[in-house]
Order: sequence, then structure tokens, then C-alpha cells
Amino acid sequence: MITAKYEGRLEQLPQPSARDLREDPNWGRYRSSPTALAMQGRTAIVATYRDSYLFSKGKGESWAEAFRGTPQRVALPDIYGLEAAAFDVDEKNLLLVNERKDGTGRAALYAVDL
Repeated sequence: MITAKYEGRLEQLPQPSARDLREDPNWGRYRSSPTALAMQGRTAIVATYRDSYLFSKGKGESWAEAFRGTPQRVALPDIYGLEAAAFDVDEKNLLLVNERKDGTGRAALYAVDL
């Protein structure tokens, strides 16, 4: 049996805006849905279809406590089907991968300065 430990909720992520819903009535409600989480040391980033959010964990702080704090917004370019994220070795770039359009072709790799 595989078990998982509950670490908390990501309640600090913004909800879809009226503009998101107006611009894309079918998919706008998903713009702020988390699609990827990357953690390195005491830093975590949560990627959504619109932006990413950088959380920092203080010394002695749990991840549940850190995720209750206010994250730093990292604007992302318009990337279709954002599905994965990771930090580069120096934590100076966020690496992102998208899903393949229509399930075919190649996925693209993007680097965003932090």
C-alpha cells in the first residue's frame, strides 16, 4: 500500500477572474488550476495555466505553513497545455513543459527567468 501525508491546501492561488471567464467561457474557469509543483530546498513553485507562484519556507516552518503565506507571482508567457515544472540547478530559471497538441507531435520546453 502506498500512503501519502496531507500537507495542506493551496488556498493562496487566485481564482479565475471575470476576464478569464469572459475571454474563454469553456476553459477560463481552469486558468488558475494548479498543473505542476516543483520543490527545491526551501522553495516551491506552483504552476497554473496562467502564472506561477513562488513560495518560500522559513527555517523551522512546515510546508503547510509556507503554503498559507502569500506567494510571489511569476508571470508566464501564453503556453498551451502547461503540464510540468522544475527548477534549474541554480534555481534561477523555471523550466516548463507543455502537453502535445492533440496528443501528437513533440512537447516544448520553456525556461522562464525567476
